[in-house]
Amino acid sequence: MRLPYKIGYIGCLVWLLCLFCAFVFSDDYDDLMMTWIVVATAVGLILFPAYFIAVLVFYSLSRFVVRIRRGD
Repeated sequence: MRLPYKIGYIGCLVWLLCLFCAFVFSDDYDDLMMTWIVVATAVGLILFPAYFIAVLVFYSLSRFVVRIRRGD
C-alpha cells in the first residue's frame, strides 16, 4: 500500500511545484497560458483527492476480501 501513496505524493508535489512556479512567474504569460494554468489547478484539485480515495478504497476492499477468504 505504500508504493501507490508514494506515487501520489510525488505526483502531488510535482504538480504543486509546477503551479507555484507558474503563478510566481505569471507576469509574462498571456491569457491563454493563464487559462491552462487555472485548468491544471482545477484538474489537480479534482484528480489527486480522487486518486487517494480510490487507493484507500481498493486496499480496504482487498483486505476485506482476504479476511473473508480466511474466515476471520
